Amino acid sequence: MIGGGTWIEVAASLLLVVGLILGAGRLARLRGGGRAAANAHLAPVASLTIDARRRLHLVECDGRRVLLLTGGGDAMLLLDPPA
Repeated sequence: MIGGGTWIEVAASLLLVVGLILGAGRLARLRGGGRAAANAHLAPVASLTIDARRRLHLVECDGRRVLLLTGGGDAMLLLDPPA
Protein backbone atom coordinates (compact mmCIF):
# COMPACT_ATOMS: atom_id res chain seq x y z
CA MET A 1 0.00 0.00 0.00
CA ILE A 2 1.27 3.46 -0.90
CA GLY A 3 1.06 6.17 1.74
CA GLY A 4 -0.43 9.66 1.28
CA GLY A 5 2.94 11.38 0.87
CA THR A 6 3.98 8.95 -1.87
CA TRP A 7 0.81 9.65 -3.89
CA ILE A 8 1.62 13.35 -3.84
CA GLU A 9 5.15 12.64 -5.06
CA VAL A 10 3.81 10.42 -7.87
CA ALA A 11 1.28 13.08 -8.95
CA ALA A 12 3.92 15.83 -8.83
CA SER A 13 6.34 13.74 -10.89
CA LEU A 14 3.64 12.98 -13.46
CA LEU A 15 2.78 16.68 -13.76
CA LEU A 16 6.45 17.53 -14.18
CA VAL A 17 6.89 14.97 -17.00
CA VAL A 18 3.72 16.12 -18.80
CA GLY A 19 4.87 19.74 -18.45
CA LEU A 20 8.27 18.92 -19.93
CA ILE A 21 6.65 17.13 -22.88
CA LEU A 22 4.27 20.03 -23.57
CA GLY A 23 7.12 22.54 -23.25
CA ALA A 24 9.29 20.60 -25.68
CA GLY A 25 6.42 20.46 -28.18
CA ARG A 26 5.83 24.19 -27.95
CA LEU A 27 9.54 24.91 -28.35
CA ALA A 28 9.69 22.67 -31.43
CA ARG A 29 6.76 24.53 -33.01
CA LEU A 30 8.35 27.91 -32.26
CA ARG A 31 11.63 26.86 -33.85
CA GLY A 32 9.83 25.65 -36.99
CA GLY A 33 10.05 21.95 -36.27
CA GLY A 34 13.08 21.50 -38.56
CA ARG A 35 11.20 19.89 -41.41
CA ALA A 36 8.74 22.74 -41.95
CA ALA A 37 11.55 25.28 -41.88
CA ALA A 38 13.53 23.34 -44.49
CA ASN A 39 10.54 23.28 -46.87
CA ALA A 40 9.28 26.83 -46.29
CA HIS A 41 9.56 27.62 -50.02
CA LEU A 42 7.33 24.66 -50.99
CA ALA A 43 3.57 24.85 -50.32
CA PRO A 44 0.61 22.75 -51.48
CA VAL A 45 -2.12 24.92 -52.99
CA ALA A 46 -4.79 22.38 -53.98
CA SER A 47 -5.27 18.67 -54.48
CA LEU A 48 -7.83 16.65 -56.43
CA THR A 49 -8.44 12.89 -56.32
CA ILE A 50 -8.65 11.49 -59.85
CA ASP A 51 -9.29 7.84 -58.97
CA ALA A 52 -8.35 5.34 -56.24
CA ARG A 53 -4.64 5.58 -57.08
CA ARG A 54 -4.00 8.96 -58.69
CA ARG A 55 -4.13 12.52 -57.38
CA LEU A 56 -3.60 15.86 -59.08
CA HIS A 57 -1.66 18.44 -57.02
CA LEU A 58 -1.17 22.15 -57.54
CA VAL A 59 2.05 23.10 -55.73
CA GLU A 60 3.73 26.48 -55.29
CA CYS A 61 7.51 26.38 -55.29
CA ASP A 62 9.56 29.58 -54.99
CA GLY A 63 6.64 31.65 -56.28
CA ARG A 64 5.92 29.36 -59.26
CA ARG A 65 2.91 27.05 -59.46
CA VAL A 66 3.29 23.59 -60.96
CA LEU A 67 0.77 20.84 -61.61
CA LEU A 68 1.78 17.30 -60.57
CA LEU A 69 0.08 13.95 -61.13
CA THR A 70 0.98 11.35 -58.49
CA GLY A 71 0.05 7.73 -57.90
CA GLY A 72 0.56 4.41 -59.58
CA GLY A 73 4.18 4.28 -58.44
CA ASP A 74 5.36 7.48 -60.13
CA ALA A 75 4.90 11.24 -60.30
CA MET A 76 4.60 13.33 -63.45
CA LEU A 77 5.03 17.06 -64.00
CA LEU A 78 2.04 18.12 -66.10
CA LEU A 79 2.29 21.89 -66.14
CA ASP A 80 5.27 24.14 -65.50
CA PRO A 81 4.45 27.59 -66.92
CA PRO A 82 7.37 29.83 -67.89
CA ALA A 83 8.55 32.21 -65.14
